[in-house]
Order: sequence, then structure tokens, then C-alpha cells
Amino acid sequence: MNDYMENTGVFFPPKVKRHLRAFYPYLEKQTTSTHALEHRASEAPHPIKLATIKTWIKTCESTHENHCVNSEARIFGKPVWLIDVVNSCVVPAGANPYFALSYTWGAAECTSLTRSNLSDLQKPASLSAVKLARTVKDAINLTARLGYQYLWVDKLCIVQDDLDEKMAQIHAMRAVYAGAYLTIVAAQGSDASVPIYSSLVNEEDCEPICVQRANPRKHEGLQLFDSRCDQDENGKVEENTAEEASSFSDVEKTLTGIFKEDFETTFIKKRGEVDEIIGGMAWEDDPYSDCGSPPDYGNVDELKTALSQFGPETWQSLISEGIMQRLAVELTQSTWFSRGWTFQEYIFSPRRLVFHSNTVNWDCHCASWHENQRHITSEACYGGKNSILGIDTNSWPNVYRLVRLICLFNVRFLTRQEDVLDAFEGPLQSFGAVFDGGFISGLPQMFFDAALLWQPYAPLTRRTPFETVPATESILPSWSWVGWQGNLHSESWLACFDYIITESGWSGGIIPSSTHSTVKWQLSTTSNSRKTPIIVSADVFRKKYSSPSKSDSNRPERLPDGWSGSYDYYNYKCPKAFQPFGNPFHETRQPFKQPLPTMNAKSKVKPSIRAGFLHGHTRTATLKITNLLSGIPSVRHGCVTAALGYSDKLFAGYLRLNEDSNTVKTQIGDSCTLIELSSGLLQDEGDENYSQTLDWEGGDSFTHIKSFFNVMWVEWRDGVAYRKAVGRVEESVWRAVFSREIDVVLG
Repeated sequence: MNDYMENTGVFFPPKVKRHLRAFYPYLEKQTTSTHALEHRASEAPHPIKLATIKTWIKTCESTHENHCVNSEARIFGKPVWLIDVVNSCVVPAGANPYFALSYTWGAAECTSLTRSNLSDLQKPASLSAVKLARTVKDAINLTARLGYQYLWVDKLCIVQDDLDEKMAQIHAMRAVYAGAYLTIVAAQGSDASVPIYSSLVNEEDCEPICVQRANPRKHEGLQLFDSRCDQDENGKVEENTAEEASSFSDVEKTLTGIFKEDFETTFIKKRGEVDEIIGGMAWEDDPYSDCGSPPDYGNVDELKTALSQFGPETWQSLISEGIMQRLAVELTQSTWFSRGWTFQEYIFSPRRLVFHSNTVNWDCHCASWHENQRHITSEACYGGKNSILGIDTNSWPNVYRLVRLICLFNVRFLTRQEDVLDAFEGPLQSFGAVFDGGFISGLPQMFFDAALLWQPYAPLTRRTPFETVPATESILPSWSWVGWQGNLHSESWLACFDYIITESGWSGGIIPSSTHSTVKWQLSTTSNSRKTPIIVSADVFRKKYSSPSKSDSNRPERLPDGWSGSYDYYNYKCPKAFQPFGNPFHETRQPFKQPLPTMNAKSKVKPSIRAGFLHGHTRTATLKITNLLSGIPSVRHGCVTAALGYSDKLFAGYLRLNEDSNTVKTQIGDSCTLIELSSGLLQDEGDENYSQTLDWEGGDSFTHIKSFFNVMWVEWRDGVAYRKAVGRVEESVWRAVFSREIDVVLG
């Protein structure tokens, strides 16, 4: 129906951009209600219906097959302790199925599990005699009322003063939430002192939900339908007749309430914020197009006119989707959604029961339903569940998906800034299973040179640790994004993607630059601790395998194990169409320019490497800032670009500053101490020369720079260099001006 409306030019409710939908709660899921016109539940406090929640659970179990279960979670870790909600005590976790709680702690007071009270809290009824926060009490009560026995809550299921156990559980956090049967999301208030719900009402007091299978034959024998539903003999819900259908005046009233207020104000505003976080990239189908272009929203009057041409099924579908989009916006505005720790808790949970705005909603891998939805259609979602503990990952190192998660996470807040790597450890472990070498302070080791070139989307705030935190526990390096909080420019990571090809070349005419190692970096935890070499394996493989000529004497006789294809990849002459280096063992149709190191996506991954310092032998030079560029189309989104000059050459390079035009302190004429990071090349396709550079590449003033050196503007403190900005200098200029070679320590 939506395709028909689009193809006929009919306006329909504004949707979230395709590349952003996966990051909003409830969206990209089955929401269709095909039986009756529905309304959003009351925004005033009201009793929550246990029957509704039980039906959601049963429907998910019965119709979503294995899409909402992570059977492999225990391979990667598991809880140590659980709350027995029936006996009101703490018990060893074992293999018991359990619920998990995701919440914000804030200033609430609550008993914690410690070594001193561990023995006492294992006694039956012991939790009834200690102080528990209201959110925790409500989660315990809800778990019991739904007929389940075990609940995981971090405060009571991790021994807080056992540092070894605490760190082990932090590193197992993705498995804890991925292995939960259901996660209770308590987003109702600002901290754990706020109730999750006002009250719970028993089953006999509720109107039952009617569940319609999208494919009845697929689930023969399941009795999910209530007798009050209008069904035919095949179990299909009968559609309303024209006389029974809601009048368009009712639809008009509902749509106006849903769309006018929320989509023209709140939702559009919030979408703009996420567009900025993501950097406007249409990741999935077109990773380099639609950069920052504003959507066309239309208006409610046009919507009413358009919908009057269609029947009740269209109205109902749009209203159901509109309700879920409105609820998605409200959840993103909650304190819970703004906190760093809750990011991985949500994305790894296969089933979520979400409480916010005085309502409750269901959100699982396949579907999302709102509290007032009395008729739902349900089936297993299309396609296999290609995920590692909840994150939709590939079996090859897909930097697209990694970067968009980093960008979304990095705008969130942490009470203790040094927790940033712990709070993002789950995603790093998931992607680390297919990224050779894992991650070094949040940057992929196999693409380390290119990853060092990340840029701010808007001015970032430097993260600083608590004064009492030891240096070994405070890993907030200036050279990694983990050392900064705020909006990152996702497109600035494109140099990490130069191993991918498409049938028609890079889409949208935007050709990313390639990055080549010139510095052999080493890492260390502290400035004087043991150093470990960094292996940029993607660069190693590129030099060895990337399309050598047939006469090249250095051409390797065979490809790495698990790879097949032709070096002459533009002819696509290989066993698998359009896969010049397709890896048959990893079941991907993504074509590559070169082989990459392969890993087992289901193998257990070591914790990511935490390094505070980089050591390298590099070259340095001093250039002057000759201009400050901002507010022009090719230099967008807030940060000022500084032109670098040498002698009479005014545009020899650029730096993207961590400053905007309103707060810029850097001045024309300032000298910049630069160090070399790597070399680069703005790639052309075939014989065509592209005259376009992107905003983080300096914009239109620097289209002449095709080959360059990537540089970092540093400031020195106690013999250690710290990042101020990153940019490029034209190759010929850099070779002319670099004054000396130095050993540098980056902090």
C-alpha cells in the first residue's frame, strides 16, 4: 500500500529516513493493526494490564521462531547471581531463565551486593528486610506477577567491591542482556526512585488481544486467538464491512492528534538531532549519498485528502505506525535514553518491555506493539537472524555499522567519563569477532591509520576522569574518539572503507580517500609502560594482494585461505558473480577490492585493548593558518575549517578545528605544529577526475589536493603530544616543509 501511495504521488505520513530507522525504538518492526481504529493509551497514570504483556510474550514465543532468542549468549558470558523474586533473595545464576532490568540509577538509595552481605542476602526473604529503590521493587513485583522467578539487576547481582568479578561482568554485559528472556526497560523517570508503573491489573479485568497470523499455515496448531475475535474457519480475522468501518471524521481526528503536533514539532526536531549525529548518511543502500539533505514533510491537510481515497485498512495501518513513531520520540527524550550505559543494554536485549510516558510497549527483534493495540498481526521477520548477540553484524569487518553505533553512543552522557570503554565494550566485542586485531581504545586495529582520522561533526567536549582514578583505569586518549563526548562526523571514516567495491563504483560521485601507513605505531597503557606494535593488517593485505598486474613478479601465487576471485576485478570474472574476492565461508555477497584477514564471527573475543598512549617515529613541520572557513555549503555542520599555508601558497592544506564560528579562538596567522600520521590519495574512478572534496576534506577550496599527507595539529605538555585537530597537507608541500624526524608520544 505504501509503495502504491508513493508511486501514485499520494502524500502519506513522514517517515524516518531509512538509514536512521534502526536506531529509533519500535521502528522497522511489525506494528500493523488490521481490525479496528485504535488510539494511543492514556498519557495519565493508569493500571498496566498483565494480560496484554502475557499475550505479547506468548505471541513472540509462538510466531517469531528463533529470531528473538539468543541461544548462543552463554558462550560469551552469563550472570553470576540472580534475584529469586519468589523467595526474595539472591541465588547463584546457574542455567535458570531470567529477566533483566535496564534503568538509570541517579541519586536513588539502595542496598548493593557486597562481599560482606553476600551470605546474608542469599537467605530467603532477606531482600524484604533491606532498602531497595522503587524501580527495583517494581521490577521484582512485575517479574513475579508475570509468572517468572529470576531477575538480574546490576546493583544486586554483581558483587560491587569484588573488582575481579565486577570487571568480568562488565565485559560479559552484552551476554547478560542478550541471554535475558526479557529485559524490563524502566524509562519512566529520571532515576531509580521513580515507580516503573502506577499499578498492575489482573487478567480477568482486561479485554483480550486478538492475534492474527500473517501466515496461518506456517504455525498450524497454535491457539493464539481469543474467542471474541471475528475469525473465519481458517483463523483469519475478518475485515470490517463498509458499514462497520470507522468514518473518516474519526480518522481525521486521530491523525490530527498523532501527526500534527508530534511530526511537525517534536518528531521533526528529534530527527534533526539524529541526522546530525549520524551525519546524514544513507548507510545501507547508498553509503555516500543524501548527505544532510532535509526531508520533505508535507502537511496534515494533504494527508487527510490523500487518505480519503483509501479504505480503513490504510487508515488503521498509518495510525498504528504513527502511534509507534510518537512513542519512539517520547522514549528518545527520556533520561534513560540519554545515558551511556543503557545503550548496549537496549541493543543486545532480544525482547524488551518498555515503560515510559505512563505506558508500556513491546519491542523485540521482529515486532513492536503499543499498550492499546487490541488486534495485531505477527510472524517471524523476513530474513534470517544475522546477528551476534543482538547486533546485526556481518561476517566481514563492516565499518559502516560500527561507525553509526559509535556516533549514536558518543552523544550520550556518563557520570564517570572514564567508563566510556566499559559502557561500549559490548559492541566492541561483537565487532571484534570479525575485525582482525580487535580494537585499540575504540579504534579498529586493522584500519588503525584511517581510523585515526576521525573528525568532529560539531565541537566536542574533552572527557576527563575523576581525580582519584588511577592512570591505568583512565583510558581517555586525545587521539581516539573515546577521549571526547559529542557528535562525531561519520563520513570522516570513509577512508576505512576503501577495500569495498560496487558494481557501478562509489555511489553518489563521492570517492573516499585511501590511507597508507607511513608510521609504525606502538601502544602502551601509560607513557612509560611496555610497548606493543600495532598491526594494520588491512594495509598489509592491500600491499600484498590489491590488483597487481599479470606481469607483476611480486604477485602472490595464491590467495589467502577462504578467498577466491580474480585480480582483474573490473571484469567481474570470478566463480561468484560480482564478488572478485568473495569469501564463500562467510556467506557474503559484498564485493571486495582485496582479501581481508578472516575470523570466526562466533569465536569468543578477548576484551578490547585499552591504550592511553601511542609511540611512533614520524616527521614534523610548522605551517600557518591563512584563512578560517565556515558557513559555506562545502564546509557544513558547525566546525570551522582552517586553511594551512606555506610561503606564498595560501591553500596548501587544512585542519578541521574542534571549534564553531561562534566560539572559535584560533586566529589567522597562528602557527601549527603538525606531525605526520599517514599518506593518502583521493581516489578517482577510471579516467574521470573528480573535482569534489567533502566538508571534512576541506571543501571546495582544496579540490586541487589529490595526494597528501594526513597530519595532526598537536600541543605539547611534559613531553607528550595531544591532539588539537586533524587534516591534510598537499604532498609536495609536506615534502618541502617537514623540518625533522622525531619520536613522538601521543597521549
